[in-house]
Amino acid sequence: MITILAVKIHKAINEDRKDLYEATRGSWRAAMDQCNSDTINYVVGIYEGLVISAYENQ
Repeated sequence: MITILAVKIHKAINEDRKDLYEATRGSWRAAMDQCNSDTINYVVGIYEGLVISAYENQ
């Protein structure tokens, strides 16, 4: 089974002006603290309701 973690990156893009990877990674780490990161295969960054970044969790 493939597990995908979707994270909102609005604040990091709008206020902090981070690039897509850094914006997604920041939210990704915070979300991973609350779930079992070993079971997550992919992480996607959501901005204004659209997936704008996707990364494989290794």
